[in-house]
Amino acid sequence: MTIYFCCDETRRNLVRAHSTLNGIDFLEVQDDPTMVLADRQRFLLVKLLKPPANPLTPDNIRIEGGEAVRDISVLNVTMPDPTDLSAPQDLITVEVDVAGDYSTYTLRLVATATSDEPPATFDRLLSAVDFSFKVNCDTDFDCDDLDDCPPPVFNEPKLDYMARDFNSLRQMMLDRIRILTPEWREDHVADFLQAMIDLKAYVGDYQHYQLDAVNTEAYLFTARSRVSVRRHARLLDYRMHDGCSARVWAHIRIDPGVTAGVTLPKGTQLFTRIPGAPPIFLADTQIYREALTFAPEVFETMHEALLHSAHNFMCFYTWGDDRCILPRGATKATLQGSFPDLTAGDMLLLEEVRGAETGDPADADPGKRFVVRLIAVSPSEDPLNGQAVTEIRWHNDDALPAPLCLSAAVPPPPEDWEAECNSAISLARGNLVLADHGRTLPVENLGTVPVSTLAYVEHNPRCDPAPQLGVNNDGVVPPRFRPHLKERSVSQVVTYDSGASATGIMRITPSTALPDIKLAHNETFDDLIWKPQRDLLGSAADKTEFVLEVDNDGDARIRFGDDEYGKRPNAGELFFARYRVGDLIRGNIGRDALAHAITNQTAIVGVRNPLPGIGGAPPESIEAVRQNAPQAFRVQERAVTPADYEAVALRFPGVQRAAATIRWTGSWYTVFLTVDRLGGQGVDADFERAFRAHINAFRLMGYDIEIDEPHYVPLEIELEVCVEPGYFRSDVREALLRVFSRRTLPDGTKGMFHPDNFTFGQTVYRSRIYAAASKVAGVQSVVITKFGIQDDASTGTLNSSKIELGPLEIAQLENDRNFPKQGVLKLIMKGGK
Repeated sequence: MTIYFCCDETRRNLVRAHSTLNGIDFLEVQDDPTMVLADRQRFLLVKLLKPPANPLTPDNIRIEGGEAVRDISVLNVTMPDPTDLSAPQDLITVEVDVAGDYSTYTLRLVATATSDEPPATFDRLLSAVDFSFKVNCDTDFDCDDLDDCPPPVFNEPKLDYMARDFNSLRQMMLDRIRILTPEWREDHVADFLQAMIDLKAYVGDYQHYQLDAVNTEAYLFTARSRVSVRRHARLLDYRMHDGCSARVWAHIRIDPGVTAGVTLPKGTQLFTRIPGAPPIFLADTQIYREALTFAPEVFETMHEALLHSAHNFMCFYTWGDDRCILPRGATKATLQGSFPDLTAGDMLLLEEVRGAETGDPADADPGKRFVVRLIAVSPSEDPLNGQAVTEIRWHNDDALPAPLCLSAAVPPPPEDWEAECNSAISLARGNLVLADHGRTLPVENLGTVPVSTLAYVEHNPRCDPAPQLGVNNDGVVPPRFRPHLKERSVSQVVTYDSGASATGIMRITPSTALPDIKLAHNETFDDLIWKPQRDLLGSAADKTEFVLEVDNDGDARIRFGDDEYGKRPNAGELFFARYRVGDLIRGNIGRDALAHAITNQTAIVGVRNPLPGIGGAPPESIEAVRQNAPQAFRVQERAVTPADYEAVALRFPGVQRAAATIRWTGSWYTVFLTVDRLGGQGVDADFERAFRAHINAFRLMGYDIEIDEPHYVPLEIELEVCVEPGYFRSDVREALLRVFSRRTLPDGTKGMFHPDNFTFGQTVYRSRIYAAASKVAGVQSVVITKFGIQDDASTGTLNSSKIELGPLEIAQLENDRNFPKQGVLKLIMKGGK
């Protein structure tokens, strides 16, 4: 009889409800791994639709089919025990003589061993069942039967899937209603159906906007929100910055009649010039409120400062000489008088206050103002006249970038000039304090963390639930608490380094700036303080840290941790915020723009900024992040090979070139780094300490670092120069010495043997000497009579066209009579006058 596969069980249900007919429901093969191996797959459990009316014998059961194993015999049939009420009465057990193969078999119920007809009480269609002896064996296929029934076909309406806003959704629903209900003609606003259509179109408009927004913000190159772009970029190991506040040096003038030190607290506000306002006034006064109406740029001091009237100005001591200058690159000077309160670490302003040619203060060059950090202060005296003096030395990074005129033969100064510095062109000023842009606002109440109202429900309580993100151990979903600040343009500041040079302090990197904001649980901020971070990926679970996320419109929201990366605030906790605001670009003020201090220190009589504000930078644009973030992972942040160490060394400021070698030093590897600094500076203790800290961030664990100075190779060159008629030999000689010097020339060019012109292993060519000498006015001809390494006869042959150096050697020609072993240039002048 043909067996159809049907998509329902109507026949089975009818047989089950019949008074006499029975049938097979399903069959199971017993294949328990704990059974004796010989008994596995030999017992078949046949489930009937209902208890059998008559017992079955082996003659009533036939096993058909098979490929490798055929003609399987039934040994025994176990019928249900009618006296055992706990045992199923519709289950029979069939024992066969051997287990079959992997093919499909059929168990068929027959009336007799020689008949093909089923027993009289069994349905013809349900008297046989297909099965496999190997159903429990491993297989690569799905054990479920294939469903050959086609899916139901629905009459899907024609919908416009491009309808996503209110008008298009409303029109689509109106068209659909007119198809389903042609008799509907009510199109006025008060109609109920019309109102429901408008309501659904309104809701659909917002839902589609949310869906579009999620899809847009899901990718770096389509996101429009700064918050989304910032997070995408962080996944690429790129930190998007929100700009940086400007910094400025402020000079505070103290009343000369005050001899005691005056303490200026950290956070003192400084205002740009306001018409009619005094130099100092208090906050929360009428003058303060009126001053704010002028919208001044507000700066706040970054550190506490101890000010002295004696440091308002200090004269340079020239040891009785006139027309003196501090040369370019100077790192020390002498002050006239004794200054016991001047200490290492103080900042000094070296300022030209009168014109070097006219002596008029109006002609002073504002570009000749340099801030330096002192590293040594030594009181002394002039043995000639007993004059007390103070020797000062400042950080090498603050070496003067240009010469500074100290005294000159100029007309006398005005009558109101400082009496102690009558002939001075430049002065030194103390009482310098660093300030950055931004005004601290009153403490702001951010609200209370709400109590949780959601709980996680397990989908299957019988299974062990997997840990759910954002769910507490008690199954409670913590509430979301992301307060936003009332004011925008939060100041972004870089941490003040009290030990850095003045140049290093003003070297600001916006990517290291953090928002100037703190959170606490009370208005006095005397308990647990929450501090900002650029992200929480490095924050421990108990750290009270947060991230300030700024969007396109400047709206700032606070994001807390999740108890895995940063602490999550507890429900019911009250938060207060103290932060500063200020336009990041407007802080780049010009010179002498500051004029007021908000303080109660009446000893302060003046405020000015001798140098312009610098460092103010706008937030990084979204387009810039899209350009830079995908390339961020290409920046190598580790050093393995010598070339890696050399590349990392070049990232440190002031390093021109570096050479690295890795050697086994007995118990571990050591990286020997030879550093060539700009300007030929040496590897002093301060540089080595800072440079080592820089390298440690990249070096391999277990590798030591050894920092060495270059091996300078002194050269010895002798030129025989024929001077053209009409030129003085002395003038040509002086010109040649300038060309072959190691100095920076007045026009900004460098002498041929300037330290920055040579680096490791660089060959010195004879032809370059000829070319440079021939360009000097008055040189008719030149012959190189000696060209080689000093005290090395093997390199001084006349036929040598070049001097080759080793990989760690640098050519040197100082031509200094005080240091003859650092290279010599000899000029033999002939002809001329």
